[in-house]
Amino acid sequence: MAGPPIEVIRAGLLARVNDLAGQLCPDQPRVQGAMRWSLNPMRADRTPGSFKIDISGAHKGRWYDFAESQGGDLIDLIAYCRCGHKGHYKSREARGEAIKWAISWLGLAGADPAEMRKAEARAEAARKDMDRQRLREDKRRAVKARNARKDWIAALPLTARPEPVWRYLRDVRGIDPDQLTHLPGALRFEPDGPLDPHLVQSDPESGEIFPAIVTCAANARGRIRGVHRTFLMPDGSGKAPIDRPKRMYGSVRGCALRLAKGKSRKSPEQYSREGGRDDVLAISEGIEDGLSWALMQPGHRVWAAGSLDMIGFAVVPECVCRVILLAQNDDPGGPAAQAFERAANRLQARSGATVEIARPKDRAVKDWNDLWRAS
Repeated sequence: MAGPPIEVIRAGLLARVNDLAGQLCPDQPRVQGAMRWSLNPMRADRTPGSFKIDISGAHKGRWYDFAESQGGDLIDLIAYCRCGHKGHYKSREARGEAIKWAISWLGLAGADPAEMRKAEARAEAARKDMDRQRLREDKRRAVKARNARKDWIAALPLTARPEPVWRYLRDVRGIDPDQLTHLPGALRFEPDGPLDPHLVQSDPESGEIFPAIVTCAANARGRIRGVHRTFLMPDGSGKAPIDRPKRMYGSVRGCALRLAKGKSRKSPEQYSREGGRDDVLAISEGIEDGLSWALMQPGHRVWAAGSLDMIGFAVVPECVCRVILLAQNDDPGGPAAQAFERAANRLQARSGATVEIARPKDRAVKDWNDLWRAS
């Protein structure tokens, strides 16, 4: 007798996603909105914060480990956690074993025709509900992208030489804004925080709103889909004393913070249309490393990803013949170094471009901004 259709299995797992998550990942769960955070059961995870499962919403059933850049659907999660296939949980063998485990766990093994029809009806209802959830999510992402564009347009250009930005970049980071003449418009400034009230960063005691350096996140077609903010102390003496002073907002997957246009001084879209194929693209995690590299290598196109994980999802333009990923001197074999290597491997597999990894040769410095300041 043939087993239940895969759609029925998926629907059954989605219907019981909380039970499944509790069985596979029971340690220190914390639910925030649609996401359930817990310790990763397959590594020496000490604190929740990098391993999550979506338990509701448009992405219900999706899981991801940000520390290891791994994720997938609930069948992948079973293969990852229960079938001994952590390193190759998406293989046909691993997923086959996971499906057998799911059938048994759902009680579908040997189900009679009446029970199977009920299960198929539940699967169809679940599919329609997910379609509705995804439609709502698409609309929500479109609204966030529009809000991000409005925030970017409303932010002030640096021609006014705002003191917090000048002091932070020049005195704290060693990056003289007056030397960034080849980066027109890459950075802007919000003196009074973002327009979106949900993003206003205030001190819980004083209610103080912090200023921010703003960079737009553009997709592969050059359209603004989000913004990146670095919140500063009002006098620019450092980052704002808040949780996560650097934040991305909008629909930013596959986007990049375009800091420098390189030798062509043209957008990648324009240079690609003109037949350019000789660009060197340097990609950093943060804007400070990217700006430092742009000063050291003014002929390179420079992007920042905004986060370590986002590096692997960058879309390399046709005009680029070589990609340099700007790594930091993290502990070899440590979580950050491993995550960077996985992001590099993902980018290499997705883009087809030649991907190189560059680290500061001076091991006494941590990153490219440290190296620039030491030079």
